[in-house]
Parts: sequence; C-alpha cells; structure tokens
Amino acid sequence: MQASYIEAEELDDGSSLSGIKTNTGNCQTDTDAAAEASCDVTVTTVDSQLWLLVSQGDLFITIDSTPVKSRQLLGGALGEAVLRLQFHAENEPVDVTDLQFTSSGSIATSVDRLELYKEGESTFFALATIGGCGSDEVLSTYGPLGGAVRTFCANLETRQLVVPEGADTDVIVRPRMKNDVGGAVQSGGVVSFFIDSTAASNNSTGSGAIRARGDESSNNLNKNDGDTSGEGEVFLGTATATTNTIISGNRHETVLAKIISITNANPDANGTNVPTGVSPVGQFKFSAAAHTNSKNGLNDAVLSGIVFNVTATNVRLNSSGFYLYNKADSTTKQLCRAYYTNSGGQEISGANYSASGSFVVECKGLDAAAINTEIDQGADATFVLEGDVTHAQVSSTASSTLQVSLQNFTTLGQKTFGNDASTDSHIHWIDKDTTSTNFYWIEYPETIVKSTSYQS
Repeated sequence: MQASYIEAEELDDGSSLSGIKTNTGNCQTDTDAAAEASCDVTVTTVDSQLWLLVSQGDLFITIDSTPVKSRQLLGGALGEAVLRLQFHAENEPVDVTDLQFTSSGSIATSVDRLELYKEGESTFFALATIGGCGSDEVLSTYGPLGGAVRTFCANLETRQLVVPEGADTDVIVRPRMKNDVGGAVQSGGVVSFFIDSTAASNNSTGSGAIRARGDESSNNLNKNDGDTSGEGEVFLGTATATTNTIISGNRHETVLAKIISITNANPDANGTNVPTGVSPVGQFKFSAAAHTNSKNGLNDAVLSGIVFNVTATNVRLNSSGFYLYNKADSTTKQLCRAYYTNSGGQEISGANYSASGSFVVECKGLDAAAINTEIDQGADATFVLEGDVTHAQVSSTASSTLQVSLQNFTTLGQKTFGNDASTDSHIHWIDKDTTSTNFYWIEYPETIVKSTSYQS
C-alpha cells in the first residue's frame, strides 16, 4: 500500500477510513488491484501566500504630479509652493528623519526659511532652515563652475513625517521670504531648489539629502545602491528600484512689489452694442499686494508698457485714435499705436488709418509719461484703453463684435516687451523705490484677461 499522508478513523467504532482524493485527482489505489479504490477522505489544497522577508522598508521620493508654476516671491510674505514632493513607502511605514533642500542659481539670500506642509493641511509640520543643518554634511558649491549654493535643513526626530506602508504622502515646500529691512536683496533674484541625489545616506556623519528609518524595524535606510532591488534604501527621483536622479524645482524670482490680479473693470455687460465714436473700449483693474518692504520707501509696481489684443469683427477703428489713461484722471492720456499681429512691428497706417480684424495696440514708455501708472502696495488702479470706432457695423447684413484683451504676460522666460513676435511679453512693469527692477511677466493663473465683449 502507498503511504497515506492523512489517516483517519470512525469515531463511533474505530474503523479506518480508506482512500484519499487530493483536489481533482484519482483516489489512492491498492497496488494489487487495478480498479480504483473508494475514497473516504477528500483533501483540497490551496497555495499559501508568498512572503518576502526583509529587514527594513524602502522609501521613494519623486516630484509630485501636481505642476508647480514659476512664482514671484514677495519680500516679507509666505510664497506659494516652489516644490512639491511625493513620498512612497514599501514593506513598512517609513519615518523620514532629515530633509535637505539646496538652492540653485543663487544662495537664496532673500529666503528666511522653508515651511513644509502635507497636502490638504494649512499648518506646516516642519521648518527647513540654514541653522537647522548643524554639523550635517551639506553642499556649499555645485555645478561644473562651482557656483555657490546654500542648503536648508529640516530635522524631523519627533515623527513629523511618517509615510504609511504602500501609500503616498505629498509634501509642499513654501518659502518664507525676508523683507528688505530684514535682509532681502533687490528684486529679480533667482530662487530655485533641488535635492542632491549623490551624497551617501549616513546618519552618523549627517550625510544624505533625505534620510529615514523603518518605523517598525527601527533600522536606518541606506543609500540607493543602484541595482533593481529594494533592500532597505532611499530612492531619489525614481518611483522604482533603479538609479537615482536629481530632483529639481522650477525657477522663481524675488520681488519687493507684486501685481496680484488683473480683472475686467468695464461697467458695460457682455453683449452691449458696439459703441460708436471715441469710447472706452477696454478697462482693466490692476491690484498690488500689501507688503512691508519699506527700506528706502515702500516699493510700488509701476506699469511701463502694455500691449492690448483687439478683435474687431465687422468693425473699424481709427488706428491713430487709441489712448490709455488712468480712470482716476481721464484728462491725462498717453497715445498708443496699432500694429498688425505678429508682423515684425508693422504699424497700421495708410488710407483712413483703419484698423479691423485682429490686431494689437501698444502703449509704451508709460513710466516716463504724464499718465500715472503707479500702483501703491495694497491698492489698485484701473486703466482704460480708449478707441475711436468709425464703423460699428461695416456690413449691415453681418453681426459685429469688438473686444479688448490682455495676453502673453504670464511666462517667466519672456524677457522682451513688444508686439512683433509671439514670444514678446505684452507687459512691462517696474518694481520701484529708489532703484528700479524691470519685469516682463506677472504670476497669474489666467493667461488671458478679457474686457467686455461688445456685440451688435
């Protein structure tokens, strides 16, 4: 007889049960009998769960999927997010103990500290400061030219950031800026941060931009060794077990005055009939942030140039009849000029100086003009584009539309004011006290601001 791996007997009379059937296979048979034996015992097997035994977990840090825009960081204020990180733990919860953020392109003199927030929370859970680095090993120079950099460190020894096993935790980095009295440098400074992926993680020497320990194992996580296995390591810039890559944030700029909103200020409702004659065809309110940058006087935002996009369908305007004025003083006006769109700066002129279709109107040199374009901190000013509508409905059988808008003013990389190329900025403003810093962009969520849409 074949050996039985299970033996059983009847409880009432002690007789043995015979024959074992495993899963869907045949019964055990007697070696002397060709016929299949009867089965009194049926065994159903199930594969056990496969377990991976590890001594500690792994931590993965990557750029969060939520994009971060370039910011204008106002002196004396808490800036918006300059970096968003996603932390992911595997095999056990991971307690993050140390974070290092290094400046790029400058030594971030105007940044006092970095406040760290978890997604959805309004109170920071930790601060990263220069003094917080203590005796840790940090970068002081970086890049092929050895440019000076500065590192901000956060020590998290009281479990401020524990990443749950198998889950993601998003961390938002926001800079608290110095005001100019407290040491902020003049506007236009570069602020950008990265996380160094090359330094070995070593708690005894304070080396490694991000250090952590297993929350259950209490073992310190090691530096990524570059292979494709997670063996209790910190992985930077990758969501899988592979080599590290640098984690870099966007470029931002410091300002000591800031335009925070541009809105339609035209009292006419959309759908109002196209006006005739000299009329205020576009009106926009510019608002400036309140601030405490009072060294050498409070800084103001001063408009120096604006390019308006105009759409005039079945409408004609006098191309030499555009003026800009501050609504608080309609008696002082600045002449503006009309140009064909993306034409290399070709001005609309010629017979009747008639402007129609899509074109732009450029108003420049405003800071030196008689018109007041200064916007005080915490205040606002409304600017009006005046036009001379010569034909409100060129064809009586077609509908007419007229609308003025602001475009091409939200990109940090735009460094030239003008009307002749799609890469030109349509805004030029000056951060001004006793000195002046020129800017050609505004941090704003809307890329187009439209005034009233006139229709006839």
